[in-house]
Amino acid sequence: MRTLSVIVASAALACAAVSWAQDERPGERSEQRTAGDAVDDTAITTRVKAALIGDDQAPAGAIDVETFNGVVQLSGHVDSMEQKEAAERAARDVSGVREVSNRLVVRAEGSQRTPGAVLDDNVIAAKVNGKIADAAGLSTASDVNVDVDRGVVQLSGFVDDPEKKNRAERLARSVEGVVDVRNDIELRPQR
Repeated sequence: MRTLSVIVASAALACAAVSWAQDERPGERSEQRTAGDAVDDTAITTRVKAALIGDDQAPAGAIDVETFNGVVQLSGHVDSMEQKEAAERAARDVSGVREVSNRLVVRAEGSQRTPGAVLDDNVIAAKVNGKIADAAGLSTASDVNVDVDRGVVQLSGFVDDPEKKNRAERLARSVEGVVDVRNDIELRPQR
C-alpha cells in the first residue's frame, strides 16, 4: 500500500509540475497563485486519490480529482449512488479540503459497456482532448478533464472565466460521435 501511495504521489507531482510550467498564452490573464498554492492543491489532490484507493466502496480508477484553493472536484462515472457517496466522504475526510464538488455521474443500473463502446468512447475522448489542447487558453493537462460514457462527454475541472467553460463545451460538441455534453467545469474560486 505504501508503494502505491508513493507512486500516486509521484505521478500527481509530475503532472502538477508539467501543468504549472506551461506558459500563459498571449492575452490570457494569469491567476495570481504562488508556487506554494499549487503545491498545496497538488498535495490535497494526492491525498484524496490515496484516500479513494484506500476506500473499498469508491472506484478510484474511475474518478478524476482536481483541486483549486482547497476546493476538490470529483468527476467521472460510477456504478452506484453508494460509490458516489463513498467517494465524497473519502474526499471530505482529507486534511486541507475546504469543500467537495461531487460531479460524479451514476450510470444506469445494469448498463455495462461493450469493449467496442469503450473503444469508441476512448477515441471520442482523444479527439475532444486534442481540440481543447489546441484551443488558446485551454489545456486538458491543467484546466479541463474529459470523460466519455456512451458518447456523452463530461467536461470537468476549473477555468478562469465563463467564456473558457463555454468554449470547451462548443469544442466538445463539434467532435464527431458526441451524443451530448455535460459541462461540469467550474470557475476557479477566489480566496
